[in-house]
Parts: sequence; C-alpha cells; structure tokens
Amino acid sequence: MAVALAATGCSSPLSTSASNGPAAGSTPLAVELATASKTTSSVHTFHVSVSVTGTTGGTSTTYLTGQASVDLQARTGTASLQVPALGGMSGSSGSSTVTAVADGTTVYLQVPALASVTGGKAWLSLPERTGTASSALSLTGTALGNPSDLLRLLAAHASSVTKVGTPTLGGVATTEYKAVISVAEIEAQAASHHRRRLAAAARKVVSALGLTSVPVTVWVGTDGYLRQVRLTLDLSHAQLGSFLGSLAPSGPLPVATETVAFSAYGAPVTVTAPPASEVVSGSSVLRTLLGGLGTSGSGTGTSGSGTASA
Repeated sequence: MAVALAATGCSSPLSTSASNGPAAGSTPLAVELATASKTTSSVHTFHVSVSVTGTTGGTSTTYLTGQASVDLQARTGTASLQVPALGGMSGSSGSSTVTAVADGTTVYLQVPALASVTGGKAWLSLPERTGTASSALSLTGTALGNPSDLLRLLAAHASSVTKVGTPTLGGVATTEYKAVISVAEIEAQAASHHRRRLAAAARKVVSALGLTSVPVTVWVGTDGYLRQVRLTLDLSHAQLGSFLGSLAPSGPLPVATETVAFSAYGAPVTVTAPPASEVVSGSSVLRTLLGGLGTSGSGTGTSGSGTASA
C-alpha cells in the first residue's frame, strides 16, 4: 500500500535539470531541496533497499524487504522482494520471494504463491502502458522510481519542511528533513505529470485507507544525492471492505512504515528477460483469480475478464 501511494505522487519520466531548478525568490531551504533534486535527477541508475513494516497494538510485523537496481532512462530494472506472508500461502512451496524484471516494454513477475494458476509457467508478464494499472507495477513507476521527484515536491512546499539533523547513513554524511505532505498535494503532483487516470484510481484507494496526509522523512547526502526516504501511513482508520470485499483483513490495521534507501548512483544496470516459454500473460492469471473470487461469493464478481486489461 505504501508503494502504491508513493507511485501516485512520486513517479514521473526521467526529469530534466531545468524542471528541478529553484524558483526565483525561493527560501534557502527550498533552494537546498531543489538543488538536491537537480543533482539526483542527473544520474539515472541506482540501487535500492526497501522495507515495509507495520505496528499494531505495540506488535511490529515485517511485510516486505528487498533490493532493486533501476535504470530510469532505459526503463529497466530488477528486484528481489521477500514477502513473509506469501510463504504460508497454498501453492507457494514455502517461498516468500517475489522477483521482478523490467526490460523497458514489459514487467515480468515471478510469484511462487501463484504457481497453481500459472499453468506451470514461472513468470507473469505485464506490459507497461502509461496511465494503466500495469504501469503502476513498473520498477520505474513506484517508490523505487525517480528519487528526485519527492525532493522536488518538498521544495515546492518547503514551508512545511523542517531540517532536523545531520546523521551518517551507510558511511555517507547526510542532512535529515521532515515534512507532512497532504494527500491533495500528492494528487496534484500526479496530475501534473500526466497520470490523471492513475491518480483517479489511486484516489479511491487513498480514500478507503482513510489518509489525509503522509509524514515523510528524507535524508540527502552532502554529495547532493537523495540517500533515504521514510513514509509513515496510519491505516487504523482504513475501510478496505469497499474494494477488497471478503478479502479485507479483519481486526485493526497497522501504522505502516516504508523505508527506501538509495545507493550506487551511476552504476550500470543489466537485465535479462525470462524466456518466452516460461512466461504467461498476467492478464489471463488475473482473470482466473477474479473468476475464482466471483464463484466464492466474495462479491468481486465474475466479470474479471473485463477488468484484467485495465
């Protein structure tokens, strides 16, 4: 969920340096953030470490950890994500690993938990289509995407940003900034980057999550590159039944924290798409899943074939 929200507001095609420059009359803090955005956008490859955790009633749970390498210019990347909940699913063979490969035109996902509906194929394919649901899954269109865009958003709302310290992360001296970004600002950012359909779809999700704002902490290295982002989402007021039906979790939902660390700026990224013989259409798998949900009386409906291409 945290990744989906970040995809709405913090992704765009590779930014140009002109669009990241400080505006005339900007405050010193706005200039700092805009300059960091410009520096970060000047390099289109990087490595990412990501984790998503949640706290409910004092108990902490890890939902996801992983690594990724991304080339924004080529729209390519690879990721390996550990999702502990998948290890206990039927048909998962105990594996909690999700592997993703983006080759510039297609995103391939290897999800062992879906082995029972892939007909023996190891990979699902999802074509990248700007503004569609599948593009939201792209490695280049998520919180693992363009790291300069969040800095640009903060620079535009620098009056709500506070500089809080100068810690060292991974051996790099950084400056730490905190802010609270309203969901309205995130939606405006999405719309301004020609993601109106994606923004509209995400608005429904955000409404169900009960969010009005997102606390954000960023760490910028003294070298000018974004080094880490942390988002906090209070899901305790979420109403997920409206779009998940019987799949909605019971009981209180957590305060979720997503941390994304960036490193290896400028390092080459090499990807290899899986063999066609090992790939099945993600849309066909989705139709199977939605059809199964419809026959189970979840209310999701049997019209999955009409929605799989969204």
